Amino acid sequence: MKLHQRAILLLSVLLAPMTFAGDSVREVVARGDAVSYEVLEKAVRQQFYGRMIRVELDEKNGRWYYEIRLLQDDGRIIEVELEANNLTIIEVEGHQLETVIRRKQ
Repeated sequence: MKLHQRAILLLSVLLAPMTFAGDSVREVVARGDAVSYEVLEKAVRQQFYGRMIRVELDEKNGRWYYEIRLLQDDGRIIEVELEANNLTIIEVEGHQLETVIRRKQ
């Protein structure tokens, strides 16, 4: 099994039993309040450089968001916060951010 597949499996195992305000991750995704992990992962790869090392789904004021940590090749950790239902960027934190965001071609 590739490292990437193990990471997805681990994330699925960790997130599946978790509940947020009474909702499981699957329920949040099924309602359309959040995109699936597969959609999230593809979008993050298209928008940012780095490897996803942590993904959290959280709720704030009735809105769901993903908080993601990206490991850069030089060891920096970048934190990205996205709206969970449409993946609009809310915030990006870290150093040298100009090297993190992929430019659209």
